[in-house]
Amino acid sequence: MMKNKSALALTLAGLLAAIACNLGGATPQLATAALPIVAPTAPPTEHASPITPTAEAQTAIITPAQGQAFYVAPNGEDADPGTLDQPWRTIQHAADTLGAGETVYVRAGTYSEDVVLRRSGAPGSPVTFAAYPGEQVILDGGGTLNSAFETDFSEPDPKASDITISGFRIQNYKAFGIVAWSVNDRLTFTDLVVQHNGSEGIRLSNSDGSLIQNVLLQNNEGGFDCTPVLPGAESDPGCTHLHIADAQSIDNGTQGDTGTDAFAVERGADILVERSLATGGPGDGFDFKSDRTTLSQVTSHDTRNNIKMWGKDSLLVNALAYDAKADASLVLVAGGSYTVLNVTIANMAATAYLVVAADTSGSGPTPIRIDNSLFYNDNPAMEGTLLYFGPEAQLTDASNNLYYNPYRTDAVICADAAPFSGQCFSNADINGGAWKQTSNQYADPRFVNPAAKDFRLAADSPARDAGTSQVEGLPTLDLFANPRVAGVAVDLGAIEGP
Repeated sequence: MMKNKSALALTLAGLLAAIACNLGGATPQLATAALPIVAPTAPPTEHASPITPTAEAQTAIITPAQGQAFYVAPNGEDADPGTLDQPWRTIQHAADTLGAGETVYVRAGTYSEDVVLRRSGAPGSPVTFAAYPGEQVILDGGGTLNSAFETDFSEPDPKASDITISGFRIQNYKAFGIVAWSVNDRLTFTDLVVQHNGSEGIRLSNSDGSLIQNVLLQNNEGGFDCTPVLPGAESDPGCTHLHIADAQSIDNGTQGDTGTDAFAVERGADILVERSLATGGPGDGFDFKSDRTTLSQVTSHDTRNNIKMWGKDSLLVNALAYDAKADASLVLVAGGSYTVLNVTIANMAATAYLVVAADTSGSGPTPIRIDNSLFYNDNPAMEGTLLYFGPEAQLTDASNNLYYNPYRTDAVICADAAPFSGQCFSNADINGGAWKQTSNQYADPRFVNPAAKDFRLAADSPARDAGTSQVEGLPTLDLFANPRVAGVAVDLGAIEGP
């Protein structure tokens, strides 16, 4: 059964505390006591502009938190002491030399290296590889080298943890941009552009407490993936206490539609993804087979299934998903438990379900709560049902939602779950209160310009002030960091109007 409201709040609070503990005590800023919402510096961009280091990252580069600083430059020699005046020549030499709390700054240039990581830092004292401030550093595999950074998989017990990689452009590797095999905890990847690599841009196997922030993954064979090396082994936990923030995964994948995703976790728990974008490629946008997963302030469009969640105690909030290519724009797999708050789900490429809840890819009782959300279609090719609830769905609440599909008004919502048992609901049923609560409505939400994918609400939209702020876990910020005021009626969907 789904946890009650108090238990849900405790679950989210526990998630944040666990993430904070595993990231060295830095708790994400909260918008409410229950939801991990952080105000973005800017909405996710749709273009592949170079990633510029955050102010915090620049400060960290200029002033190492601890330990000695070393330097690598194209004119250096590995026999030199690695100082600013006498730098080393290769990043690999730095990787073979650095200890806990030490940093290597790599000067401008292009480096053709496949760096193997065998040395660990310590909790709170990572080994750090960083581009020198203000300089462009490119790691280029030339289509022949394996991966820019990879942990050593040849040792009997290969573990390299507490490593930070920051500020590089990584491209043209035969396999991965960055790959960590075996168990590699507390890895931090920040301010990176990872592009044109033959496998995933970033691949983890088993990792606890890792952070991916301000990273662009583009035109790789896959975006980000966490897959245990031995998928059937109970000892392989996958990714736990993972935090992804301000990340973009764009146009990754050239293989079949089930092989490459923008962001994917095949096993894990206690995951927070915020202010991130997934678009393009043949696979899914966000595909998370993990318990206690929060997707907050995320956007996904033009992928197979824009958002697919599998785990228990999962939360989707302030999400925008549109123009899915196949199956559904939002999939909640049977056997998990889900809370969906203030999301905007729009359009399929062809006739299909817009949302599938309790999808039969999994099995087991599936508690679901959906509030303050918009489900919309204006594509004539999409004549399917907007929401379908599978046999194992347990719909605990569905209030203050708006539905609209003028090309299929007779079966806007269908449910095979009890007590509905195959019943469908028309537009008139929804407006007449036959579908769950009377607070639901069927109407055109009147977006500002849906043809241009501007899903803000016009001033006369029936979705304006149609939501309730009396819902447990309501975020105080919307998708683009506009405020929602406690105690005041809120707009439906991911974007709050002015």
